[in-house]
Parts: sequence; C-alpha cells; structure tokens
Amino acid sequence: MERLLQLTGRADPHEQFKLVEKIGKGNYGSVHKAVSLGTNEVCAVKIVPIEAEEDYGQIANEVEIMAACAHENITRLIGAYVTGNSLWVSS
Repeated sequence: MERLLQLTGRADPHEQFKLVEKIGKGNYGSVHKAVSLGTNEVCAVKIVPIEAEEDYGQIANEVEIMAACAHENITRLIGAYVTGNSLWVSS
C-alpha cells in the first residue's frame, strides 16, 4: 500500500475531475470521459476498485509503467489518485 501511495497524488480526485459519462467497463474497472477542473481539458479517468491487499502491488506496477512511457501511441498518464478503496488513473 505504501508504494502505491508514494506513486499517487494526495489530492481528492473528486476535486480534480468532473466525470461526464461512463464510456466503458472492463475486468479491472470502468472508464469515464472527464474534464480536468484545473485545465478544463477533456480526459479519460479509469476507476479501479482495490479489493484485496495483493492488488496494491500490481496496481503500483501499472502506474509506474504508465508514468515511464513516453510514446505517441501510448496513453499519457496525467495523474493517479487513491481515494477510499479505489484508484483513479487519468490520461
């Protein structure tokens, strides 16, 4: 859990993004069209429920990989936030 918290923002994602509509749902969570309240840019927010302690390491790995990727064909990570028992990943 500590590693995941080190990789994510401390801000409340509800204050960072306005969710506009749900655009998809998969095995690991749902994806929403959102607006960044700070920049007014349209973005995507993936909301992943964290159900078990073993999920934290796997999710931390995904956030690290997304943060390290810099390629035009890979979604750019804007931020990641832990709130309650879920992770919000914006891109």
